[in-house]
Formats: sequence, structure tokens, C-alpha cells
Amino acid sequence: MILTAYILVPDKPICRTEQKRIYGVAKHENAKVLCEVEAYPPPDSFRWAFNNSAESIDVPETRYKSGVHHFSSTLTYTPVAELDYGTVMCWANNLAGRQQEPCIFHIIAAGKPEPPYNCSIVNMTNESLEVECTEGFDGGQPQYFLLEVYDWKTGVLQANVSAKFPLFMVSGLDAGKVVKMVVYAANSKGRSESVLLEGFTLKVAEKQTG
Repeated sequence: MILTAYILVPDKPICRTEQKRIYGVAKHENAKVLCEVEAYPPPDSFRWAFNNSAESIDVPETRYKSGVHHFSSTLTYTPVAELDYGTVMCWANNLAGRQQEPCIFHIIAAGKPEPPYNCSIVNMTNESLEVECTEGFDGGQPQYFLLEVYDWKTGVLQANVSAKFPLFMVSGLDAGKVVKMVVYAANSKGRSESVLLEGFTLKVAEKQTG
């Protein structure tokens, strides 16, 4: 029996690639900025700094804390003026040394989301429509999407669907109906501009007699 031994070589911390990079927050509201790193051995400390167009300053240690397993640090950031919007940077330290390239996060003023785009009807039947869009920027806040379906002739609302992603399935429509569709995004700061679509359900196939 052959046993293979692996030697773990100490390595300086580096940023995890999959993490949120943009945080939208209003003045006097708190943003919880999460910095995650990969390292061996685990980091023993973190450092945060803030940078805007005027200056770069270290963030006091009382404003952030390490995660349970020490591979992350969470900064509580509260902008109170325009100059408080900018970039925050995070470095981790372990026995191998200090992280060379910081993890960079952007603090922006929270706002309404941008409208979805590239909306199209991807499937239709005699009683349903499927609509798919590409999501726009969320305004720095969690967003969701809405689709409203109106009868083209009467303007009467036929369906109202909300979704976490801009993919909608609308069923229960009348066959051979021409409809107008309104798609938009929304978050805690309001709703985006609307995107308009036209569509129709298929007519019921006539029975053939022979």
C-alpha cells in the first residue's frame, strides 16, 4: 500500500473571485460590505481603507469584524455626505504575509434600477406567452421584475406576474388575443422605466373534415 503525503505550502491571501463588488446605499443607511479571501493558513487579521476623489484613509477596527472561520471580514459602512461615496479596499494578513492586491468594493448612492433590455417572446401557445429579458443594473439594491399584460383593444389588464429574474410565463390567456406587455424592474428605491412589447396568442387550429 502506497501512502501519498501532501505538504501545504503557506500562501498569502488572495481575493475570492465570486463576490459582490458594488454596494448601493443611501445616506445614513448601513451597508454591510463582505470581503472574502482564500489563504493558507487562515488570515489572522484584516485591514480596510476608504478612498474617494479627495483622500484615502484607514477604517477603524471597530467598524469591521472577521467571520467565524476567519476567511472573511464584514465592514459596516454608513455614508453621511457625498464624499463618503467611493471605493473601500480590504487586505488580509496571515503567516505567509500581507495580501498584495486588495479586494476592491464600490460604494454608490442607491437608486432605482435600470430597465431590463433585449426583451423578446421566446414561446407562445393559444393560451400562454413566455417572455425573456436581460436584467439591467440593479441600482445597488436587490431587484425584482414585473410583467403586466393588457388587452390591446380594451386596455384591460389580463395578467400581472413578478419574478426574481426577468423570465416570465403567462398562462390562462384567450386564444387569438393581441396583447400589449409592460416589463420593468423595481427595488426598494422605486421602479425602472418600462419596456413595451406587443404579442399575441395563437388561434385555435380549425378542425379539418375530410
